[in-house]
Amino acid sequence: MERDQVLSALRAHEEELRAVGVVSASLFGSVARGEDSTHDVDVGVRLSGHFSAPGLDYFSRLNEPGGRLSGILGRKVDVVCRPNQRFAGKLVTLPLAVK
Repeated sequence: MERDQVLSALRAHEEELRAVGVVSASLFGSVARGEDSTHDVDVGVRLSGHFSAPGLDYFSRLNEPGGRLSGILGRKVDVVCRPNQRFAGKLVTLPLAVK
């Protein structure tokens, strides 16, 4: 799957992603670099406030955005929350409009 295909798919499903708490999505890794990735797509997400509630169920709440992204893209998606600064220069960020 190529970078432009991933970005188009994310844009086309903006409302669906927003509904599961994704505020913005950043593509990184091999797909963002334009390399062939037959295994997975790496997506960093910034999540809405309801994900910041304390407790271990935070991790189970991440399953929903990850599952939606996998369904949208048709392949395994590795989801990372708020990618750390070492990736900052390598991100292709798709801000989703928040209403």
